[in-house]
Amino acid sequence: MSKKSFRGAGCAIAAVTGLSVLLLAVLAVYLWWGDTRDYDRFAMVTYGDGSLETVLTRYQVRLPDDVAELRFHDDESLVGSEGTLYLRFEIPVGDLAGFLHGLHMGADLKRGGPADWGVDYAFTGDMARGYGWRFDRSGQTWLWGVADASPSLRFSVVIEPQGISDTVYLVGQIG
Repeated sequence: MSKKSFRGAGCAIAAVTGLSVLLLAVLAVYLWWGDTRDYDRFAMVTYGDGSLETVLTRYQVRLPDDVAELRFHDDESLVGSEGTLYLRFEIPVGDLAGFLHGLHMGADLKRGGPADWGVDYAFTGDMARGYGWRFDRSGQTWLWGVADASPSLRFSVVIEPQGISDTVYLVGQIG
């Protein structure tokens, strides 16, 4: 092998190695960017840093310490003055009344299936279905309610009772 061929092969190896390192760095950023509990953690428009703590502060939501299976997403407008929070989690039955009180919502929720809900399209629309939100329409008893926490902040909640815990689906809307 001539010196010229050897140098050409070395440059090719260096180029492939450099490209590999760059691709690995891009992949690492892609995999770790944002909060892993966010349904759509790669969204380009986020309020603040897009973390759960920042989003909960923006929507004035205070979660009990012992929630499980938490997932969320903040679908906000480009200017950040409007937005919709999608939040799903499991909560012990004993913590539900306090959580609802924090949303300015009484514990007197309505009973009924999805066809009865007076909540908006956010629970049954494309975003919610994309997050896996499916509601059994075959007579299951659900709890639901709506409350205005302020003139610009509205909460809608649907609760699936499951014995010692409840699954909470919350949609918060700013604007």
